[in-house]
Amino acid sequence: MVTNLPEAAKAQWRRVVAAATPEQKLEELRKFYSMIPKHKGTKNLVKQVKRQIARLTEEIEERRRRKYAVHVTRWEEAKHGFARAAIISEDRQLAEEVFSRLTGREVEGAARWSFEPIYGVVSDGALQMQLSLLPPYGCSDSLDHRIYGYVRSSVDYLLVPGWSLEQVREFVARLAEDGLYVGSGYGEVSIEKMPTGGIRVVGASAVGQEEVAELLRSYRIYNAVVKLSGEVTLSDIEDHILGIRTVKPGLAVVAGDGLEAYRLVRGEVSGGPLSLASKSLVEEVLRGLDLIRVYTKPHGGEVEERPVVLKRGARVIDLAREIHSRLAENFRYAVVIRGGRRIRTSKNFQLEDGDIVTIYA
Repeated sequence: MVTNLPEAAKAQWRRVVAAATPEQKLEELRKFYSMIPKHKGTKNLVKQVKRQIARLTEEIEERRRRKYAVHVTRWEEAKHGFARAAIISEDRQLAEEVFSRLTGREVEGAARWSFEPIYGVVSDGALQMQLSLLPPYGCSDSLDHRIYGYVRSSVDYLLVPGWSLEQVREFVARLAEDGLYVGSGYGEVSIEKMPTGGIRVVGASAVGQEEVAELLRSYRIYNAVVKLSGEVTLSDIEDHILGIRTVKPGLAVVAGDGLEAYRLVRGEVSGGPLSLASKSLVEEVLRGLDLIRVYTKPHGGEVEERPVVLKRGARVIDLAREIHSRLAENFRYAVVIRGGRRIRTSKNFQLEDGDIVTIYA
């Protein structure tokens, strides 16, 4: 349902976005909250704004306490490996069990009660990815908002554990009510503001271009490229503008004698159980993020054991840039080994998972 915000509220939201400091943003958010009409269509927006207010208040107070101290929390730690997955659950005991089985790391002592992410590593022998154990969801609005912001900005993939499939379904539905959609099959929205050119809508969608343009203009967005894919509604686009819709690929994980994983499609379990171990999790994350592995082979040398991870659809020149900018600048040609065949290629040759590439420059 579209929120149908009054023009005054939309104008106030623009002031929220434009705020330069946390203090200014907090003040503008409080004004915006008072202008939101309270009805079914604004339920998620009201919840998210309340959480943002609570989180900003906490941040400002924490910054005042640590005015002269330098402190980087675990929420701000840099990513390691080709991706970061996170375990999100209301059940701390179950989440810890899944984390320990996948990483081999036990959660002990003060870390268990820190209410910050705990990090581990998952590897298939050639590739490594980071696994983050999040604090329990549902403890407080302030903590839930921090988890939501962390997932939105720095998590690529989600694991949702439960003691049963029904428990997972119920929790995934609750996350969707909070604006966090887990799994594949959801429509995707991307809005890139431009200096000129008006509103351009790219991609097939049931929503008409003029409807999209009218919605964006109501938020004073007059020049942008809007990319839509899958099933997208006008409400989804507005939720994206307001920052209350986040979609992440993920798996349901059911704990029993072993870990069984199920793919999530539009919030529902799809297909049969998958055995979940470190190697299979790496495979599922690569699949869910639409990534491929390409192996490099130096002139006259052996194939490198560790692959380069690229987005599906990447070309040979993208691999060259990933290795070194000068390799791309001086590119002549490449030899790709695929299925036992040697193919001499140009820079625009599209790569596939498992390709072995030698670049000549």
